[in-house]
Amino acid sequence: DNIRGAYQIPAILLDPVATGFSTEIMQSFYNYYNIITAKDRQIFEEVFMEIFSFWHGSQASNDYSIKPLKYMDK
Repeated sequence: DNIRGAYQIPAILLDPVATGFSTEIMQSFYNYYNIITAKDRQIFEEVFMEIFSFWHGSQASNDYSIKPLKYMDK
């Protein structure tokens, strides 16, 4: 709970077995979490681009984007 609270993760995202929530509500939780983590994802992307800009070879990539979470209804 302390870690979840520190990272502002909605509890419902950590308990996939919870019932009684509609797809719309779950998507709202995912959207909320994506909004509050957007800046962190951007920082990581920029750091990866800086680090790997010196990387040469077949494994070099120009896309270090971190995709937002998506809710996938079963």
